[in-house]
Amino acid sequence: MIRNNKYIILIIVLLFSNGFISAQNQVGLIRSEKQPKWLVGIKFSTFGIGIEGRRILSNKFHLRGGISYLQINYPLEKVRHDMQGEISVSPSGLAAIFDYWPHKNIFLSAGTIFNFTKISISGKLSESVMIGDIEMLPDEVGHINADLFPGYFSSPYLGFGFGQNIAQTKKISFIFETGILFHGRPKVKLNATGMLTPTASAAQETIIEENIAPLSIYPTVSISCYYNFLLNEQ
Repeated sequence: MIRNNKYIILIIVLLFSNGFISAQNQVGLIRSEKQPKWLVGIKFSTFGIGIEGRRILSNKFHLRGGISYLQINYPLEKVRHDMQGEISVSPSGLAAIFDYWPHKNIFLSAGTIFNFTKISISGKLSESVMIGDIEMLPDEVGHINADLFPGYFSSPYLGFGFGQNIAQTKKISFIFETGILFHGRPKVKLNATGMLTPTASAAQETIIEENIAPLSIYPTVSISCYYNFLLNEQ
């Protein structure tokens, strides 16, 4: 009788274990059905402020795209006291990036950014100058404008980041990322008026481009906030 009781207890334990495993599988199935496929986020970075859409291909592979823009204006006289004007920096672009998550909180990125970044410097002398016995007003000396553009419109990007790999049970996820944008040797376009007109030549543009050639990469740092809309594919 005791031996029979042991068999009965063993059968009950096995049935309970099977039921528990089955329940776990059902919970896993429900969670996988609730796993988001598309997410939308807002990004703050050294390449601008923008929005991103993320397509979750699997737990390890994500595809994302977005647009960013930022414009910063700075008085030229704070850089050179003898000039007046403005420096305008506007990093912006469209991104298409592939993410690989080797760990649930760490990812590697590679992709391209269609780079619309532009730096403009526009100014003239703040005071008149004496050329011999002749006083030349700032407008007579002339106005000069320099525009800088990225060398590659389609700029390769490599990045590294960490954060939450879009948990199934969370509505909001934060991701921190740092990377390098390879934009090539910047291109320069000069325009000038008055006595400064000869300085805006193709030869001068080439000299400036050669001097700033080492500035062919642009480091980026960003933080993104994603919201889970539970836009599931049925």
